[in-house]
Amino acid sequence: GYYGNVVFDADAVTGNNLWRTDLAGMYTGNVMQGESVAVDQDYVYFFKGGAVYILSRSGVLEQSIQNPLFSHNGLSYSGDYDGAPILDGAGRIFTYTDNFQIGDSLPIAAFALNNDKPLWRTGYSYTGQPAVHGNRLYAIRSSSTIVDLIDVSTGLLAGSINVGGTGNLSSNVVVTNGHLFVSSANTTFAVDLTKSNFPVVWKTSYGGDLAITPDGYMIISTATGLHAVKLK
Repeated sequence: GYYGNVVFDADAVTGNNLWRTDLAGMYTGNVMQGESVAVDQDYVYFFKGGAVYILSRSGVLEQSIQNPLFSHNGLSYSGDYDGAPILDGAGRIFTYTDNFQIGDSLPIAAFALNNDKPLWRTGYSYTGQPAVHGNRLYAIRSSSTIVDLIDVSTGLLAGSINVGGTGNLSSNVVVTNGHLFVSSANTTFAVDLTKSNFPVVWKTSYGGDLAITPDGYMIISTATGLHAVKLK
Protein backbone atom coordinates (compact mmCIF):
# COMPACT_ATOMS: atom_id res chain seq x y z
CA GLY A 1 0.00 0.00 0.00
CA TYR A 2 0.92 3.68 -0.26
CA TYR A 3 2.12 3.77 3.36
CA GLY A 4 3.91 0.44 3.09
CA ASN A 5 4.66 -2.01 5.90
CA VAL A 6 2.11 -4.59 4.73
CA VAL A 7 3.14 -8.05 3.56
CA PHE A 8 0.86 -10.24 1.44
CA ASP A 9 0.93 -13.94 0.61
CA ALA A 10 -0.89 -15.04 -2.52
CA ASP A 11 -1.48 -18.34 -4.27
CA ALA A 12 0.73 -18.33 -7.38
CA VAL A 13 -1.80 -20.32 -9.41
CA THR A 14 -5.08 -18.62 -8.54
CA GLY A 15 -3.83 -15.22 -7.39
CA ASN A 16 -6.00 -15.44 -4.29
CA ASN A 17 -4.71 -13.77 -1.12
CA LEU A 18 -3.81 -16.31 1.58
CA TRP A 19 -2.85 -13.87 4.33
CA ARG A 20 -2.07 -10.21 4.97
CA THR A 21 0.13 -8.87 7.79
CA ASP A 22 0.25 -5.19 8.74
CA LEU A 23 3.67 -4.70 10.35
CA ALA A 24 3.03 -1.15 11.50
CA GLY A 25 0.03 1.11 11.64
CA MET A 26 -0.50 3.77 9.03
CA TYR A 27 2.12 6.56 9.07
CA THR A 28 4.43 4.66 11.45
CA GLY A 29 6.87 2.95 9.07
CA ASN A 30 10.11 4.24 7.63
CA VAL A 31 9.54 2.68 4.19
CA MET A 32 6.47 4.41 2.79
CA GLN A 33 6.28 2.63 -0.56
CA GLY A 34 5.91 -0.95 -1.69
CA GLU A 35 9.05 -3.09 -1.72
CA SER A 36 10.19 -6.67 -2.12
CA VAL A 37 10.60 -9.33 0.55
CA ALA A 38 13.03 -12.22 0.81
CA VAL A 39 11.82 -15.75 1.50
CA ASP A 40 13.43 -19.03 2.52
CA GLN A 41 11.91 -22.35 3.54
CA ASP A 42 11.09 -21.09 7.04
CA TYR A 43 10.63 -17.32 7.03
CA VAL A 44 9.64 -14.16 5.18
CA TYR A 45 12.01 -11.20 5.66
CA PHE A 46 10.85 -7.59 5.40
CA PHE A 47 13.10 -4.53 5.86
CA LYS A 48 11.11 -1.72 7.48
CA GLY A 49 13.94 0.79 7.57
CA GLY A 50 14.23 1.05 11.33
CA ALA A 51 14.02 -2.71 11.77
CA VAL A 52 14.17 -6.05 9.99
CA TYR A 53 10.95 -8.01 10.47
CA ILE A 54 11.00 -11.81 10.27
CA LEU A 55 7.67 -13.55 9.70
CA SER A 56 6.73 -17.20 9.69
CA ARG A 57 5.56 -18.59 6.36
CA SER A 58 2.03 -18.21 7.75
CA GLY A 59 2.48 -14.45 8.38
CA VAL A 60 3.10 -14.49 12.14
CA LEU A 61 5.75 -12.06 13.38
CA GLU A 62 8.57 -14.19 14.80
CA GLN A 63 11.30 -11.59 15.42
CA SER A 64 12.16 -7.94 14.84
CA ILE A 65 15.77 -6.74 14.75
CA GLN A 66 16.22 -3.04 15.41
CA ASN A 67 18.37 -1.06 12.98
CA PRO A 68 20.10 1.76 14.92
CA LEU A 69 22.05 2.58 11.74
CA PHE A 70 18.91 3.99 10.14
CA SER A 71 19.16 7.78 9.93
CA HIS A 72 16.07 8.94 8.02
CA ASN A 73 13.77 10.29 10.71
CA GLY A 74 10.15 11.36 10.46
CA LEU A 75 7.60 10.81 7.70
CA SER A 76 9.04 10.32 4.24
CA TYR A 77 6.70 10.13 1.28
CA SER A 78 9.62 9.20 -0.99
CA GLY A 79 10.87 6.52 1.39
CA ASP A 80 11.33 3.71 -1.12
CA TYR A 81 13.46 0.65 -0.67
CA ASP A 82 14.27 -0.49 -4.18
CA GLY A 83 15.28 -4.07 -3.59
CA ALA A 84 14.90 -6.77 -0.97
CA PRO A 85 16.84 -8.25 1.93
CA ILE A 86 19.61 -10.58 0.73
CA LEU A 87 19.99 -13.98 2.42
CA ASP A 88 23.12 -16.13 2.59
CA GLY A 89 21.40 -19.35 3.64
CA ALA A 90 23.25 -19.37 6.97
CA GLY A 91 20.91 -17.08 8.92
CA ARG A 92 22.44 -13.76 7.87
CA ILE A 93 20.42 -10.96 6.26
CA PHE A 94 21.96 -8.06 4.30
CA THR A 95 20.35 -4.70 3.53
CA TYR A 96 21.34 -1.12 2.91
CA THR A 97 21.30 0.91 6.12
CA ASP A 98 18.57 3.37 5.02
CA ASN A 99 15.87 3.94 2.45
CA PHE A 100 17.39 3.09 -0.92
CA GLN A 101 16.51 4.26 -4.42
CA ILE A 102 18.32 3.24 -7.60
CA GLY A 103 21.43 5.41 -7.90
CA ASP A 104 21.82 5.99 -4.15
CA SER A 105 25.08 5.20 -2.34
CA LEU A 106 24.86 3.74 1.16
CA PRO A 107 26.70 1.38 3.52
CA ILE A 108 25.50 -2.21 3.78
CA ALA A 109 24.53 -3.78 7.11
CA ALA A 110 24.30 -7.42 8.16
CA PHE A 111 21.72 -8.86 10.55
CA ALA A 112 21.20 -12.39 11.80
CA LEU A 113 18.46 -14.58 13.19
CA ASN A 114 18.28 -14.49 16.99
CA ASN A 115 20.52 -11.40 17.21
CA ASP A 116 18.93 -8.18 18.44
CA LYS A 117 21.34 -5.77 16.70
CA PRO A 118 23.31 -5.54 13.45
CA LEU A 119 26.37 -7.75 13.10
CA TRP A 120 28.38 -5.20 11.10
CA ARG A 121 28.28 -2.25 8.72
CA THR A 122 30.61 -1.76 5.76
CA GLY A 123 33.22 0.98 5.79
CA TYR A 124 32.49 1.89 2.17
CA SER A 125 29.22 2.94 0.55
CA TYR A 126 27.76 0.86 -2.26
CA THR A 127 25.27 1.18 -5.07
CA GLY A 128 23.21 -1.07 -7.33
CA GLN A 129 21.96 -4.44 -6.12
CA PRO A 130 24.58 -6.70 -4.47
CA ALA A 131 24.61 -10.50 -4.64
CA VAL A 132 25.80 -13.19 -2.25
CA HIS A 133 27.58 -16.39 -3.27
CA GLY A 134 29.36 -18.73 -0.89
CA ASN A 135 30.81 -16.69 1.96
CA ARG A 136 31.16 -13.48 -0.05
CA LEU A 137 28.84 -10.54 -0.66
CA TYR A 138 29.65 -8.94 -4.03
CA ALA A 139 28.82 -5.23 -4.08
CA ILE A 140 29.59 -2.26 -6.34
CA ARG A 141 31.60 0.39 -4.54
CA SER A 142 29.95 3.77 -5.19
CA SER A 143 31.34 6.07 -7.89
CA SER A 144 33.83 3.47 -9.10
CA THR A 145 34.58 0.57 -11.43
CA ILE A 146 35.23 -1.69 -8.43
CA VAL A 147 33.30 -4.69 -7.11
CA ASP A 148 34.20 -5.50 -3.50
CA LEU A 149 34.17 -9.03 -2.10
CA ILE A 150 32.87 -8.67 1.45
CA ASP A 151 33.23 -11.44 4.02
CA VAL A 152 29.69 -12.27 5.12
CA SER A 153 30.76 -13.05 8.69
CA THR A 154 32.81 -9.94 9.45
CA GLY A 155 31.94 -7.31 6.84
CA LEU A 156 35.64 -6.93 6.05
CA LEU A 157 37.02 -6.77 2.52
CA ALA A 158 38.26 -10.13 1.28
CA GLY A 159 39.27 -8.68 -2.09
CA SER A 160 38.30 -6.26 -4.84
CA ILE A 161 37.83 -6.50 -8.60
CA ASN A 162 38.45 -3.44 -10.77
CA VAL A 163 36.83 -4.11 -14.14
CA GLY A 164 38.14 -0.88 -15.65
CA GLY A 165 36.28 0.97 -18.37
CA THR A 166 35.27 4.60 -18.57
CA GLY A 167 31.99 4.65 -16.66
CA ASN A 168 31.10 3.91 -13.06
CA LEU A 169 29.37 0.60 -12.39
CA SER A 170 25.69 0.90 -11.56
CA SER A 171 23.84 -2.38 -12.22
CA ASN A 172 22.80 -5.32 -10.13
CA VAL A 173 25.49 -7.95 -9.59
CA VAL A 174 25.06 -11.49 -10.97
CA VAL A 175 27.35 -14.24 -9.65
CA THR A 176 27.64 -17.88 -10.77
CA ASN A 177 30.03 -20.60 -9.64
CA GLY A 178 32.65 -19.36 -12.07
CA HIS A 179 31.84 -15.84 -13.19
CA LEU A 180 30.68 -12.42 -12.07
CA PHE A 181 28.67 -10.09 -14.31
CA VAL A 182 28.23 -6.36 -13.78
CA SER A 183 27.47 -3.28 -15.88
CA SER A 184 28.04 0.41 -16.27
CA ALA A 185 25.57 2.47 -18.30
CA ASN A 186 27.26 1.41 -21.54
CA THR A 187 29.21 -1.80 -20.93
CA THR A 188 28.62 -5.23 -19.40
CA PHE A 189 31.64 -7.09 -18.02
CA ALA A 190 32.18 -10.81 -17.41
CA VAL A 191 34.84 -11.66 -14.80
CA ASP A 192 36.42 -15.09 -14.32
CA LEU A 193 36.25 -15.89 -10.60
CA THR A 194 38.22 -19.13 -10.94
CA LYS A 195 41.48 -17.26 -11.55
CA SER A 196 43.27 -15.47 -8.70
CA ASN A 197 43.61 -12.19 -10.61
CA PHE A 198 39.89 -12.08 -11.55
CA PRO A 199 40.39 -11.17 -15.24
CA VAL A 200 37.67 -9.60 -17.39
CA VAL A 201 37.14 -12.31 -20.02
CA TRP A 202 34.69 -10.41 -22.21
CA LYS A 203 32.61 -7.27 -22.36
CA THR A 204 29.75 -5.96 -24.47
CA SER A 205 28.82 -2.53 -25.75
CA TYR A 206 25.52 -2.58 -23.80
CA GLY A 207 24.97 -1.91 -20.13
CA GLY A 208 21.95 -2.14 -17.83
CA ASP A 209 20.14 -4.45 -15.45
CA LEU A 210 21.21 -8.09 -15.77
CA ALA A 211 19.62 -11.54 -15.56
CA ILE A 212 20.58 -15.04 -16.68
CA THR A 213 17.95 -17.24 -18.33
CA PRO A 214 17.68 -21.00 -17.64
CA ASP A 215 18.92 -21.73 -21.18
CA GLY A 216 22.14 -19.79 -20.71
CA TYR A 217 21.59 -16.26 -22.02
CA MET A 218 22.67 -13.08 -20.27
CA ILE A 219 19.81 -10.60 -20.68
CA ILE A 220 20.80 -6.92 -20.56
CA SER A 221 17.95 -4.46 -20.05
CA THR A 222 18.85 -1.05 -21.48
CA ALA A 223 16.96 2.18 -22.08
CA THR A 224 16.36 1.11 -25.69
CA GLY A 225 15.42 -2.54 -25.24
CA LEU A 226 16.62 -6.01 -24.28
CA HIS A 227 19.86 -7.55 -25.51
CA ALA A 228 20.89 -11.21 -25.15
CA VAL A 229 24.39 -12.68 -24.95
CA LYS A 230 24.85 -16.46 -25.27
CA LEU A 231 26.93 -17.69 -22.34
CA LYS A 232 27.42 -21.32 -23.35
